[in-house]
Order: sequence, then structure tokens, then C-alpha cells
Amino acid sequence: MIAIADVRTFSAAADVVHVTHAAVSQQMQTLEANLGVVLFNRTTRNPELTPLAHEVVRKARRLVADILFREIAQEPMQLIAAFEETKNDPIALLNTRPFIRFDRNAVLGTLIDNWLRSKKLRVCETMELDSPEAIASMVNANLGVSIVPDLAVKPLNRMPLKRLSLGKDAPTRFLGLAYHKDQFKTRVVEEIFTALTDVIISAKANEDQDLNN
Repeated sequence: MIAIADVRTFSAAADVVHVTHAAVSQQMQTLEANLGVVLFNRTTRNPELTPLAHEVVRKARRLVADILFREIAQEPMQLIAAFEETKNDPIALLNTRPFIRFDRNAVLGTLIDNWLRSKKLRVCETMELDSPEAIASMVNANLGVSIVPDLAVKPLNRMPLKRLSLGKDAPTRFLGLAYHKDQFKTRVVEEIFTALTDVIISAKANEDQDLNN
């Protein structure tokens, strides 16, 4: 809503928040349905905010201004392929293998889709799933390749897949702790942040040890 109010169109707002135009449109329709109100005048060439929508934006700006975000970890995207795959070039695999896409309506799916567009890659899409576990299962069955996050904390039963870096400009998911600036339980927030950070540090140490063994 804030991005739309700032740049006036759904397309421009999609660029600002790094999602597709379709994702922005669907999110706004869902918001209108959930609130039970009309937020846009769609009789004009570009949807215009209604007076009520301007009030929603005003409150949203205040909410965003009051929220703090502390980064905990970064998860760069990686290409996954069946373990028996012989190629090691992610671009070549994306150009020649069936592609199993993460749901484009999710933020993560849009992040991946935008990277594919930036690389001008035209993948041969075979299915679109909203579960990383389901995607991993399909890739493990050698039904195609996919792009998923390199998880900060790896599952114990991780499938034996080939995992290839997308390079320095790989899209990255940021994980963090969001909380209100005026949060009076500062100690609780600090303890939660420390606990989450310790889990990720420990997971990274165990991963490095496994690689060295």
C-alpha cells in the first residue's frame, strides 16, 4: 500500500518491493477482501487510492516507522539438482533442464523470478510448488532442477542433492527479528535475538566441521 501510494502504479510499486505486478495486484485484492472495503478506484487508467485507502496508508506508515528490524542471517539462493546430475554449471542446467518453480505469489518465489528475469533466462517450467520439501522431493526424483534458499539451519534429514551456487549476485533472503521500537520488554527481545543467533552460529560450526571431516 505504501509503495503504491508513493509511486502511483501497481507496476512501479512491484519494482520497489521486488515482486511481480501480479503479486501486488493479488495482495491488494486479498487486503480488500480481508478488510471488507474498497481501497482503489479502478475506473481510471491507473487504480487510484480511495479516501479510506489514504487513511490505511497513513496508519501503515506509522506502523512501519515504529518497527525495528535486526538481521539474524542471510540465505542466498542456490540451484539444486539430482545428485547424479553430471553438469555443474547452474546457468546451463536452467537452460536445459525442466524447472520446478517456487510459488510466484510468495515473496521468495518473486525474488527468484526477478533474478531469472534479470539474467534473461527462459526456463522450461514443469510445475510450481509452495513447499521447499515438496520441491526437494521432485528434484531428488530427477524431475527437474530448482532454486531454493541455502538454509542457515540445515535439516537433519536433508536430501542428498547437488547444490550449486548462483554466484555473487545470487538473490538473498534476509532473516531477522522485527519488533516495536517502544518495546518495553527489551531484555526478552535481546534474549530471543541471542538465542536465535546462537542456533545459527552453532549450525554453521557443525556444518563446517562436517565438511572438514
